[in-house]
Amino acid sequence: IYYFDFLWLLLFQESLARLQRAFARKWEFIFMQAEAQAKVDKKRDKIERKILDSQERAFWDVHRPVPGCVNTTEVDIKKSSRMKNPQKTRKSVYGPQNDVRTHSPTHTPAPEAKPATEEQLQDQINYWGGQLDRHRLKMSKVAESLLAYTEQYVEYDPFITSTDPSNPWISDDTAVWELEASKEPGQQRVKRWAFGINEVLKDQVGREQFLKFLESEFSSENLR
Repeated sequence: IYYFDFLWLLLFQESLARLQRAFARKWEFIFMQAEAQAKVDKKRDKIERKILDSQERAFWDVHRPVPGCVNTTEVDIKKSSRMKNPQKTRKSVYGPQNDVRTHSPTHTPAPEAKPATEEQLQDQINYWGGQLDRHRLKMSKVAESLLAYTEQYVEYDPFITSTDPSNPWISDDTAVWELEASKEPGQQRVKRWAFGINEVLKDQVGREQFLKFLESEFSSENLR
């Protein structure tokens, strides 16, 4: 079900894009007309809407392509005609075009394709079902999250922000070694622990402090 719904949505989007390209200059007017028709349709009573819906369904049932013919909602008529009859063209203000009056693609049988097996169809259904269940984010939201993460950790990046205390390997300051020997966490380290429990557990000193807290609460077995 998901697979055929997805295919129908793709075909609808392609047809809509073709209409937008064809009526690019009049699309705003068409959109306004459609909105006006939708407002008028909402004001109609239930019985009248059912009648109009039945008429529309009957129209498309009558005008749908017969089996074996090209569906105009799926294939571009002009493109299909040019591919099948490239030698027969007629001049137009838009350039050479196929003579669709004598070689209509609506009566051209579609190329035969091997029917898909049940396993192939099931694999496709599973694939598209998995694609529908995937969690997708907008690019703007991803950019906002990335910027927020960068701003949060920028003071801990030594390539961007100078470390405090300074790196003892490139300076004569030994404050880092003294802090490590005292086993007392610095203010910057504790501030990073506040980002989340994963920051505490990634830090050896943080794990030790957390273990002491659990032992005081008689819950140290939760960390082991």
